[in-house]
Amino acid sequence: SESEEEEEEEGEVIPDAIWVRGTKAQGHRTDMVRASNIKKLHDLFLEMDTDRNGSVDYKEFQAHMDEKDGSALQEFTREIFDMVVNEDGQVKFDHLLKVLHPGASREQISTMMQMANDTKHGSGRSTRSGDGHPSAKQVEAATKLFNLYDANQDGFLCEKEFAKGLSHSGVYKNADALKEFQRIDTDEQSRVDLRGFTRWYVNMDDKGRERRNRQ
Repeated sequence: SESEEEEEEEGEVIPDAIWVRGTKAQGHRTDMVRASNIKKLHDLFLEMDTDRNGSVDYKEFQAHMDEKDGSALQEFTREIFDMVVNEDGQVKFDHLLKVLHPGASREQISTMMQMANDTKHGSGRSTRSGDGHPSAKQVEAATKLFNLYDANQDGFLCEKEFAKGLSHSGVYKNADALKEFQRIDTDEQSRVDLRGFTRWYVNMDDKGRERRNRQ
């Protein structure tokens, strides 16, 4: 049901920004991709998609250019359209993101799509349960990430596993991920268990939502 889907989505953390590595031609420069900019681009894409089929064809693109005199297109220019358009003459949003951010991994493109479709951005809805404790969905989401990062499946995240997991997703640069690990490794055992990771995850989830609510 729709209510169940909403509950499932509430356990996921959608970051305010991710770091995406550039291509070799760009000198592998790392750029920050902000959720607010992705959302604006997606809103523009939806505005162009007048027949609501999930893609933009040349007629829709040109009509928008004529209406706005090309001034509001920002990153979605005619040159970009020609690069993204498929054999059917259609441009899909995920393909547009891949062209605009050619150095992004598949996981990072997926995160950008979540940013674009984040209907609860800034809504003030909390994932916390009524008693102030982490919700079941937050715990479930944290556990899923923990198991994904735990490469050797020993029940702990070492510094390398933690940093690799976070930096690969693009949410943190590797150096910043290492700092986060040192911050949560309170007993200085050079490893973090599921309980400690979940506590960190929920804290970052809550802080992220607070920042979005202030925007």
